[in-house]
Amino acid sequence: MESMGVLKLAALSGIIAYEPDELVVTVRAGTKLREVEAALAEKNQCLAFEPASWSLDSSREATIGGNGRGGRCGSRRVALGGARDHLIGFRAINGQGEAV
Repeated sequence: MESMGVLKLAALSGIIAYEPDELVVTVRAGTKLREVEAALAEKNQCLAFEPASWSLDSSREATIGGNGRGGRCGSRRVALGGARDHLIGFRAINGQGEAV
């Protein structure tokens, strides 16, 4: 069976909008987790879930999209929920090129 390879989302990165008073941040899937956490920390805020700050591939950094897709999280998931529990307005393109 042929390997499908790695989906690289580096071009789909960055914080699109951040509204600290509303506790809402809009980011692209390839945004590094450390970048999101640093922006939130400037306003003394943090993610509502405990993200997995590690990557399965040690040569890559964890991304916000990887946390949502992989369902990875820290040990406080029982109390805080996972990344998917805190998504609002999620948009994506599936394998057939359809917007979902």
